[in-house]
Parts: sequence; C-alpha cells; structure tokens
Amino acid sequence: MKETDSIFRRGFTLVELLVVMAVIGILVALLLPAVQAAREASRRIQCANNVKQIGLAVQLYHDSKRQFPLGGANYVNCCNSSTRDFWTWQYYVLPYMEQENLFVHPSNAVIYATPVATLYCPTRRPPTTYNNVNRTDYVGNAGTNASANGNGIFLKSRVSDPIGLRAVIDGTANTILVGEKQLHMNKLGGTPGFAPYDDNEPFVNIGWESDIVRHGSSPPQHDRGHSDTASSWRFGSRHPSGLNMVMVDGSVHFLPWEIERQVFRNLCNRHDGNATSL
Repeated sequence: MKETDSIFRRGFTLVELLVVMAVIGILVALLLPAVQAAREASRRIQCANNVKQIGLAVQLYHDSKRQFPLGGANYVNCCNSSTRDFWTWQYYVLPYMEQENLFVHPSNAVIYATPVATLYCPTRRPPTTYNNVNRTDYVGNAGTNASANGNGIFLKSRVSDPIGLRAVIDGTANTILVGEKQLHMNKLGGTPGFAPYDDNEPFVNIGWESDIVRHGSSPPQHDRGHSDTASSWRFGSRHPSGLNMVMVDGSVHFLPWEIERQVFRNLCNRHDGNATSL
C-alpha cells in the first residue's frame, strides 16, 4: 500500500496577524489626514465659487440700478419686514443668480422654504432649511461697525441712501464686498427664544441683523471662537485656516486667520484713505 504524503498548510501566527493589523492601522492614520485635506480643499474651492457668484450678482445689480442694494430693515417689528420693500440685499440679487422665479414668487412661505445652494458653504453644511426656513452662510460688508449709515458697502434700508461705485474711494480691489460669517459650531439654524440670534431667520427677510451683514471692528474668527450666549458680528467660517471673501471688483481672496486687525478694518472701510492691498 502506497503511503501518500500529507500536505500541510501553515497559517498566520497571532504575532504576525497583530503586526499586519498594526501596519494597516499606521497606513490608515497616515492617509486619512491627506484624504480629509483633499476633501476640504475641494469644499473650499466650491465655497470660493459661491462668493464669486454672489459678488457677480451684486455687480450685475449695480450695473442695472447704478447702485448697490440696501441691506434690509426691520419694519414694523423686529426682526423682519412686513413688506418686501425692506427685505435683504440677498433677496434683491436673486434675479442675478438665476433665481428670478423665486424672486417673483407671490408666497413668502415658499420663498422662505426654498434653500439656494449658492448661499451655503459646503464645509459647514449642505443646502438645508430649519423648520421650513432657509439660511445663508454669507454676509455683506457693513463697514467697521453696525451703524445704519456705515462705511461699508451695504447700508440699512429706510434710513440710508444706497451708494454706488463712486463711493468706494479706497478702490474696488481694496474693499470687501461679501464674505463668510462666523456661526456657532453646535447651534446652526438657531433655537427659538435662545441666543445666539445670528442664524435664526430666512435670508430674504431678516431686517438689519448679523444674519445678513457683518462688520470689521474685530478680525475674522473660526466658528470655534463663537460665543455660547451672544450673536456674532464677526466675519468667519468653518475652514481650518481662513475664510473666503469677494472684493467689490469681483476678485476672490482667501484671508488667513492671522490677518492683522488694522489691515482687516481697512479692507472693510470703503473710504478711510488708508493704503491696503491683498
């Protein structure tokens, strides 16, 4: 009787298996930040495109009206307007963002409940509504304070006269038009009756509020720095290293968090006479 040879297959030992798992873990740890960085770079580019489109819409409005849109106003009560005459600047540029149908829609409720994708930064959130009310992640430059007749581009409706390009004495390339706004990390959409109140109204009808305009009295700041108990008037974003801004001339810049306070103030002031460039 012929004896057949037995075939033995050797498996992994426990030590070898642990080594392989450790190597895979190290590779994942090395690759994950790179993947996340690539995704954020893509989102930042999309955000920059958003502010570019918003800036273009404001420019087209100016070309048509020979003036910039007013910011909005409370009428008769806080924090909205009972008439569309005093709705926000973002409402008035909708026709120049291919949103004419939304602009002329007879129902306020429909306008409130319709998110406009261009107004949402993809790093922070997708286009969404809160209790059937839309929001925006971008704000107009009100200058260096929240005064109704400020030194920025967007002034308060009802009490201010609109300005045009001639009022931008410091130059259109040196003056901020629109940028991203700082919001609380964990309170997007706002909570009725509780602060902060800078993300709790529809973008088309807010009044003269920090939901729709910000100023440069303080430098921009990441969302992590937002107060738990007060609204913010700062520009800001959720990008790790800075925020996107579009200037009056339509150029888009990514400003780092380290920008000097006075430089940023100068960029928000349309006629201070200080030489500032990016």
